[in-house]
Amino acid sequence: MDDQPARPSTPRIRVLSADDKEQLLDYLRAVARDERPCPGVATLADVVGCGETPVVRFLQSLEDDGTIKVERRTGGRRRLRIDACWTAWSGGRMRRAASGNAPVSDGIVDQARRHLMSRDHTIVGAGPGLFKINGRVRSLPEMLEMANRSLMSLGRSPLDGTAPCGTGVHPSSVRPPMVGR
Repeated sequence: MDDQPARPSTPRIRVLSADDKEQLLDYLRAVARDERPCPGVATLADVVGCGETPVVRFLQSLEDDGTIKVERRTGGRRRLRIDACWTAWSGGRMRRAASGNAPVSDGIVDQARRHLMSRDHTIVGAGPGLFKINGRVRSLPEMLEMANRSLMSLGRSPLDGTAPCGTGVHPSSVRPPMVGR
């Protein structure tokens, strides 16, 4: 009996906890409130750190009970309504937020792209305001958020969009000292 090879275990699909579900709902509300493009399943799975299947099931249950409404268009474009707020259409041009935020300068976008590429991310343009990062399409705000998280984890200040367009100047030119090579 001991000489039989062990059967490979089948990966189990993680069930979303109540906290995961609440975190996803909060994220969807924030996206809709800020009029950002509707996030994809892969992005939502990244938010809670699980696979896509439980997220798809959860979204379907939310749609079935009327918590969210999803409109779909040709070409995979979609938008989502939650709490009477709509997200922007995914895959289309991003609308400027109603809060009056200034558009992000080309220099900041380039800095974020170059920083992420220096951290071994693969980035390709995927349309106006969209980038394919490591095989997943992400919006400009999502790319900037990724870059800022990375910069902050390195002890550097985040990109804030105040550098003049095209200068390539980071808002804070002070770098933390290198510790122990």
